Amino acid sequence: MFRSFLVSHEINSYVFDEYIPQWFWYYTQAIGGVRVAVANEDYETAKGLHREYAKAIAAVPLMEPARGWPIVAIVSLIFWPIPMIIFGRKQVKTDSGESQSP
Repeated sequence: MFRSFLVSHEINSYVFDEYIPQWFWYYTQAIGGVRVAVANEDYETAKGLHREYAKAIAAVPLMEPARGWPIVAIVSLIFWPIPMIIFGRKQVKTDSGESQSP
C-alpha cells in the first residue's frame, strides 16, 4: 500500500520480499518485514511521505467488532443436524444382496 502511495506522488519504488509473508509468514520478522526501495535522489522525499502515510493510517478509526455473533451461534446450534439428515449415511448393498452400513 505504501508503494502505491509513493507512486501517487510520482516516486518510483520497488518492493522487496513482497510475497514472503504470504508464503512463509513465520519468516517475516526474521527478514525484517517487507521492504520498499527508492532511488537515492528520492530518499528524503519518500522518508517524509512515509511519516505522512503513517499518520494517515493511525488516524483511521478502528472498526467495531461485529455484534451478530450470538445470532450466528444460536442458528448454528439449531440447524447443525440438517446436513447430517440430508447427507447422512446410506446403506451399501453387497454382491450377495445384503445391505451394510459403511
